[in-house]
Amino acid sequence: MPRKYYAIYEGRVDKPTIYSSWAQVHPRVRECENYHKEFKTQQEAVDWIKAKNVPEYEIETISTDGSRDWERPVKGIFYYAVPHGRTTGVFRDWKTTEAAITKFPSACHQKFGTEHEAKHFIEEWKDAYADVWRRAIRKGLDEGWRPEDLAVDIGRILSRVEDRGVKDEDEGSICSGIEDLALDERRRDSGVKSRSLV
Repeated sequence: MPRKYYAIYEGRVDKPTIYSSWAQVHPRVRECENYHKEFKTQQEAVDWIKAKNVPEYEIETISTDGSRDWERPVKGIFYYAVPHGRTTGVFRDWKTTEAAITKFPSACHQKFGTEHEAKHFIEEWKDAYADVWRRAIRKGLDEGWRPEDLAVDIGRILSRVEDRGVKDEDEGSICSGIEDLALDERRRDSGVKSRSLV
């Protein structure tokens, strides 16, 4: 599978950034204001951002190793990685994958030739999602927000996945917590008092 490059001009990034994995891009551009594009080469991605009057030295490039291992793909056998969907994991057939992503807000999936690549994609997505939250929390702290306490309660921002299913799947996207932060920021900017960051 040929490598692709994803340029993010605007999204959950500190500055224009180029990634070589959709898993790294997805959490940074979904359910927020964003401007991004996919390219076949890294230079095309750089040129696209430079065309927006961004000097090349200000463009960050984050490239992954592609998670290549010695496992060889078998013709006709695919592995579907679903890091964000109604159910998550690595699936061996499209029907199961389709059920996991259909009508699920901002679902993320990709097809691979090996199970190792599919699992690596899911781990990359998790790292990117955690990084989005880390940056949002750091920004809030820098702007004067303070945590209610130091007890870390991930249940306030994530839904538990059990038996390859999400509890209360009609309650909305796992990413809704990020939307809440943006809403809190708009409320704060308009002078409306809102709840704490974490």
